[in-house]
Amino acid sequence: MPEQKGLPIQPVEKAIICNAYTEPDQHWAYDDKTGEARRIHARRKAGYWFKEQRTSAGQLELLAEEHWDELTLVNRLRDDVRRWREADYRGGSTVTKELLRHWAREDRAKRLFFCQCEAVETII
Repeated sequence: MPEQKGLPIQPVEKAIICNAYTEPDQHWAYDDKTGEARRIHARRKAGYWFKEQRTSAGQLELLAEEHWDELTLVNRLRDDVRRWREADYRGGSTVTKELLRHWAREDRAKRLFFCQCEAVETII
């Protein structure tokens, strides 16, 4: 989201809208003209905003422009790992499958968050 000079971000009723133990399936997006939030029913794409400084034509003054850079590889990996998970870890060894299921169990005393399980799945 671009920096909004003088434009207040409108508060939302419930800032956290996803369960920490399941894959995120929605997120808030803010309108860059009004600051109003709207709920997007999809996982937020991985990426980042950065400021690029450039010299304006004929002037010595630097201008900062914000740009969005999507992390395409991360988003593709997320899709691949999701498909592997949904296919019950096809091609994984029995021990690997048992371990992944164990870590994701709802009745564990110290249940892992979705992002922790997804990180392990991605490494495997």
